[in-house]
Amino acid sequence: MKQGALMRFGLSALLVLICVACSGNVTVVDQFVTLKDGESHIFKLNQGTYRLELTSSGDSVDVDWIGSDCAGKHRVSSCSQTCTFEKTGQLVVKNPTVFATGPSATVTIKVVKLLQ
Repeated sequence: MKQGALMRFGLSALLVLICVACSGNVTVVDQFVTLKDGESHIFKLNQGTYRLELTSSGDSVDVDWIGSDCAGKHRVSSCSQTCTFEKTGQLVVKNPTVFATGPSATVTIKVVKLLQ
C-alpha cells in the first residue's frame, strides 16, 4: 500500500513539473550591469524566440541580435523587442565609445525565452 501511494505521489509531482515547464516562459538573463565607455556584454542564446526588456541610465546603449531575424537598435535608453534565432546566436549590449571618454551606462537586461 505504501509503495503504491508513493508511486502515485511521484507521478503526480512529475505531471505538475511537466505542466509548469510547458506553460511558462523561461527567464535566461536577468542582470543589472554597468558598462564603461566602449564596453560590451554578450549573451549566447540558443535556437528559439526571446523577448528583451532593457533600460539604461547614464549613457544610451546599442543592442544587436547577431544571427536573429531582428535588426539592431542604436543609442537607446529603453528597448522592448521579441526576436527569433533559427540557430545559436548572440545578443550584444554595448555602450558605444565616445573617444574612450564617454560616460558609463547602467543597464537592466532581462531576456525571456518564449515557449510556444
